[in-house]
Amino acid sequence: MDYSDERALPLEPSFSAGVELRAYVSGIVTQTSCTPGMPVASGKALLTVNGKPVIALAAKEPFYRDLGWGDKGADVDSLRGALSSLGYAVDASGEFDDDVFDALTSLQDTENLATSDGLFHISDFLWVPMSSPAIATCEATVGQSVGPGATVATTARILSSLSVTRAAAEGLVPGARTVSVFEVAVTLPESGVLTDPAVLTQIANAPDSRGKLTVDKDGKAAAISGTSRLVEPLQIAAVPPASVFGVQGLRGCVEAQGGTYPVTVVGANLGMSLVRFDGVPPADVLLHPKPGSCNAAAQG
Repeated sequence: MDYSDERALPLEPSFSAGVELRAYVSGIVTQTSCTPGMPVASGKALLTVNGKPVIALAAKEPFYRDLGWGDKGADVDSLRGALSSLGYAVDASGEFDDDVFDALTSLQDTENLATSDGLFHISDFLWVPMSSPAIATCEATVGQSVGPGATVATTARILSSLSVTRAAAEGLVPGARTVSVFEVAVTLPESGVLTDPAVLTQIANAPDSRGKLTVDKDGKAAAISGTSRLVEPLQIAAVPPASVFGVQGLRGCVEAQGGTYPVTVVGANLGMSLVRFDGVPPADVLLHPKPGSCNAAAQG
């Protein structure tokens, strides 16, 4: 029968520190959508200064200068990635050219920026991490004066990894696996550690995650639970526990009329041991095998 080894899988989260979000514009805050506990929406205004929108832009690296025709570098590629994530037809890398210009012009028009020249003005944008973490605090309030480099908000801790606990990892049946966390289904790496920022962002922003990815006052993260299963179900057999002998770890043997068969014990169900045969299984196994040698560990 098929066996997918579906089970609850405890996962330990780790977090990086929150990030200060800084605006590079001078004036009076006239409006803000900053709300503690809510993620920042990339491509939308987080606040307005002197009536001018300041657009949050989730990007791989922070911006530090204005950008225009022919500029190249890590910050240009970061801008390209941010625009691509918003749905614009922009290549992943290259210099500042037509595709970046067209995307910026469209974004400037859509968000009612006063400047719609297709160039990147750092005073119009507010860099936020790609993970789009939730806001922890809002430093810039309506009526407050801000200057270039002022912190306008601080993000909460950012989910940086999810790791299968050591005890749970030791009991997993070997094989490629998936894990579903807060209804986000992904492939589980062989290391048992999820580190892909895009995947972690999906998990952290999932509706069911609210209030569950937390740390206590000592900074210790609370474990969460996912559901894991094998990508390719195993063909296994249910045999009486007493029929399995010579067990070392998950390896053991059963005996049949045709001789001794090495097996891998993959679980238990309804009082029966679930085993996987290395080759073609016998039709029946002996309930009380005679003591004998079992070389299953060497053959596994």
